[in-house]
Amino acid sequence: RPVSPIRTAPRSETDPRDNMIRKLKEDLIVARGREKELAILENYL
Repeated sequence: RPVSPIRTAPRSETDPRDNMIRKLKEDLIVARGREKELAILENYL
């Protein structure tokens, strides 16, 4: 069920969901960096 952001209590820094989201974002950044590296390599091939 959707919860309005106004009623939700501010989550703490130790919330496992925040840690999961942070890790996913880091993985995304790494994946994008690898994609750029692959694109550069393909240009040289």
